[in-house]
Amino acid sequence: MSLLMCFFVLLLSFAEMDAAKFKRLAGSMKSAFGVQREQVVVAVPRGTSVIA
Repeated sequence: MSLLMCFFVLLLSFAEMDAAKFKRLAGSMKSAFGVQREQVVVAVPRGTSVIA
């Protein structure tokens, strides 16, 4: 298990992160999965029960 983790850490260390490509990918994922927009909240929302 530790060898497998080391393998993935090495893969990550050799990978190159392109910021522009990452932002473009994040934007397309955001539109594909329908991430909610940020909303300005005046007061803390409160539920009527523990589940809400």
